[in-house]
Amino acid sequence: MIETGNIEEAVSVLLEAIRKQSKSGTLVVILARAYHAQGNLAESKGALWRALKLDPNQANGVEWWASQALEKGGRDAYEAALNEIVAIDGAWRPQLWLGRLALEEKKIKKAMTYYKDVFCRIESVPAEVATQVSGDLGKAGQMEEMIEFFGSPFDGKLWGILTGNNVVSAFCSLGKADEAQQVVKDLEELGNPQWESHIAFMKELIDDHRNSGPSV
Repeated sequence: MIETGNIEEAVSVLLEAIRKQSKSGTLVVILARAYHAQGNLAESKGALWRALKLDPNQANGVEWWASQALEKGGRDAYEAALNEIVAIDGAWRPQLWLGRLALEEKKIKKAMTYYKDVFCRIESVPAEVATQVSGDLGKAGQMEEMIEFFGSPFDGKLWGILTGNNVVSAFCSLGKADEAQQVVKDLEELGNPQWESHIAFMKELIDDHRNSGPSV
């Protein structure tokens, strides 16, 4: 209904749904967007904050809260907005973005502290989180740090092919072709046909780096 322009009806329907499902952070984020579409920015911000207090780890809510701060106040405001969410009990997703920010500022120890906090707060690191963290560490050239989190041992069933590719690249860059080969073997044994091209690429990468020594 928001997309079709019938915003007032959308707000009414959402308020009724929220009344019935009072703990649904997702619904409250949608309500915040409806208010925003109406131009009720104060109502929108209040609803978005209520949504985050219900669930501080919903990606859309976290990113929207932080991006609005970035638009208004720049990088410092962005960091402050993320830290506001960190203060909510159970929050771990904003630490991912704070970790990325720290890496961009070359504050490696600070980034690792954020990531370790994430891993302490969630029972098992899902694939999307593993891919984001390993990718950010790889872009920052922090290969040993990536291996610390994901290489010993690598859980292909949990973390999937994209994280696997990052870990293989890290092992290769450190001159550890045998360890990279083991990751590929573990992924290959899962028998996912959609991964064939990725696995072929990783095998080529290992061949190129085998016995060549560390490149970083």
